[in-house]
Order: sequence, then structure tokens, then C-alpha cells
Amino acid sequence: MYTLNQNYTVKFELKKTYLSQNNYPFGAVVSLGVILLSVVLSQIYWAKDWIDLHKYLAATPSLVFQEGEYWRAWTSALIHADLQHFLSNAYMLGIWGYFSYSHFGSWMYPVAGIFFAGIINLLSLATYHGDIVLVGASGLVYYLGGTWLTLFLLIEKKHSFARRWLKASAVGFFIFFPTKFSPEVSYRTHAIGFVVGIILAFLIYFLMQDKIKAKEVWVPIEEDDESIDFDYGNDSLDNDDKYIQ
Repeated sequence: MYTLNQNYTVKFELKKTYLSQNNYPFGAVVSLGVILLSVVLSQIYWAKDWIDLHKYLAATPSLVFQEGEYWRAWTSALIHADLQHFLSNAYMLGIWGYFSYSHFGSWMYPVAGIFFAGIINLLSLATYHGDIVLVGASGLVYYLGGTWLTLFLLIEKKHSFARRWLKASAVGFFIFFPTKFSPEVSYRTHAIGFVVGIILAFLIYFLMQDKIKAKEVWVPIEEDDESIDFDYGNDSLDNDDKYIQ
């Protein structure tokens, strides 16, 4: 414990947050693993001649809700209509998946990610009718993006809220706003995924706030030009202890 000369006031500045460093290793491996799973399932769906498995992967409102084949909401999230569709999702799935796992662990991605991808597809399918086919990881990508950008706003308090909002808005607009509108794209699935991601981010922050705050590192900054006189008493302070956590 140490005291300060009464003529001086010390303020503290936040230098590190929960997002300042990776908390879990092998993020790239996990992210790549999900993409490879999507490759395998997509290839089965495209081949259409491998013991007829392709018939059980895509989701339609009638098959899911009328026939009770609810698993399709999850399998459809990992297959794609064609190679171009896969590539358009794969790079963002890799990035958001890496960040999600590296900072929050496997419970957030791939476990919660794939679980909520199916929920998002169910919500989206409920707004369609008949034999509209829903495939692709877009809902998962938008869900992960919405979660991450919201958590950035809530956690990364090294910067002002206005600056965090500007950064998150710029990234979100650049990545998620479509450059053109195509009738075959399910924009409602994108929107549902993004909103679900935002809601979950607030829940994660509420449940993890003690752990998140424990990772914060604050450093003292001098209020005056003169040096601050620390009185350590009988306690010793290692010269390497630069941070107060």
C-alpha cells in the first residue's frame, strides 16, 4: 500500500481490456475446422449422388414445420448454393469465428454460434411459405458480427463511446451493407442474425462483467508537471510492477 503527497492528485487511465489479447489458443484451428465442415457438407449437397445425403441438408418451411425435420435449420446453415456463395461467407466466417473463439472460448464459438445459427434459420423460415429453400452461413456470419461489434462497444472503454461507436459503425457498414440487392439473397436472415447477435452480446456482458473487469489494467497518470511523491512505508514495490490491476 502506498500514499501520495497531499499536494498532488493522480488519475488513472485504462490501458488494457478483456479484448486486448487472446484468452484462448488455437482460434485459427477452430475457425478453419468449421469452414472445412462447411466445405464437406456443401460438397455433399452439390454432388447429389452420394447415397442421397443431399436430400436431408437444405431447409424449406414445409419440410421443417410441416414434416417436423427441424435438424435442417442447422444443416442448412453449413451448406451453400454454389462455390461463389461459399466463398462470400467463408472469409467472414473465418474472421468472426477466430475472434469469437480466441477471446471467449469454445462455448461462444462454435457451440453457441452454430446453435444460434439454427435458431436464426428457424425464425427466418417462419416468415417464408411453401418450398423456399434456405441455405448458407450468412445468418451465422451476421450473428457473430453483431455479437462482436456490440461487445466491442461495451468492453473497449480505452476510447470514448463516440469513438467506439464510429469504429463499430464503420466496420459494420463496410462489411455488412450490401453493394447490390439480389432477389435470391435472404436479407431478412441477415437482419435476424444481426439482431440476435446484439441481444446475446448484452447478455454475455451482463453474465461476464466481473471476469471482463478483472482483465482491465489501469495505469496512473500525473495531474501536475512535478513528480509525484510515493510513500511506500514498509511495503516494497517491484520496479517491474508498472500496472495497477
